[in-house]
Amino acid sequence: MKRAFIRCLWGEYSTKTQDPLYFAKFKENGWAVPSKHHMSRRKKMESDIQKCLAMPFLEPFITYIFGEDNFKQLTDMKLDCRLIHKSPYVFEEYRHKLECLKYAMEEFDEVVFLDWDTKPSKQLPADFWEQLNKKSTIQSSLWSYKTPMINHRQGKENKHVPSGAFIYIRDKTIPEKLIKYWETRYPFYSEQPPMALLTDEMTGGWKGTQTYFDLFEPVAYHSVRSPWRNNMAIMKAESVCFVNKGSPTVF
Repeated sequence: MKRAFIRCLWGEYSTKTQDPLYFAKFKENGWAVPSKHHMSRRKKMESDIQKCLAMPFLEPFITYIFGEDNFKQLTDMKLDCRLIHKSPYVFEEYRHKLECLKYAMEEFDEVVFLDWDTKPSKQLPADFWEQLNKKSTIQSSLWSYKTPMINHRQGKENKHVPSGAFIYIRDKTIPEKLIKYWETRYPFYSEQPPMALLTDEMTGGWKGTQTYFDLFEPVAYHSVRSPWRNNMAIMKAESVCFVNKGSPTVF
């Protein structure tokens, strides 16, 4: 069984937003043209990378990369990397993450995708992967928002979506399904709505937060956006070993 922690890097931070020649290369090659939002997010990611590498309890990971300069930057830092495409922008922003999952599942049987600001809060338990195997073939923490994030459910239930900060997969068909949903139902948006569609499909429609928790909520991860953020007993706090900004780091 081949397993890995993975991350993804795309984009570049550039001050060339007023230079038409900078954007011409993207149009000529049929790549997604970066926006100012893309570039500002890439600047934040640069800071997140540095903070990530300084974290205690950091597990070895593989980074799937868009952009030759990004690849050189991380390999110069002695990180284990895979170059997916020479352009730093090929798709709309978060579609890159789904492509990363696709390539990773061609190489591994089980993966845990981590955002750069998802940090280990303590040493992994010896049965980390075995715990993940007790639930569904895809797991992602349910996040609750104040406004609807999807439109395929009814009312307030559209405010609950799986997050992309910690994603576990052990089914090689899942990335292609997510990409299909991104292309046909939620294009030009984040990876969260396609994951909501897929998990709803797997349960024959949305069955509520308890069913989601029983099947898809990874016990290893906790976020302040979680519907159970104030009930660490149900989260089995002793099992939590990854958190995001704003989450408690000691349980």
